Amino acid sequence: MAKGMTKTALVRHLAEKLELTNKQTAAFLELLAETAVKETKKNGEFTIPGIGKLVKFRIAKVAKDTIAPVKK
Repeated sequence: MAKGMTKTALVRHLAEKLELTNKQTAAFLELLAETAVKETKKNGEFTIPGIGKLVKFRIAKVAKDTIAPVKK
């Protein structure tokens, strides 16, 4: 299976294409990730136009009544 691009490779690629330093590009990606997590927790979803959407996923808890009691 082919491996995806590493964070370092992504930073270098974007920095080269945008004519920025690796440090500036890494800071931008870190800010984007922090914002995405914060907004997903707050609103349940975060959309990056042209890329995709992050959605908060929550597994429902099983009600205690639905579990059959164990008889001894």
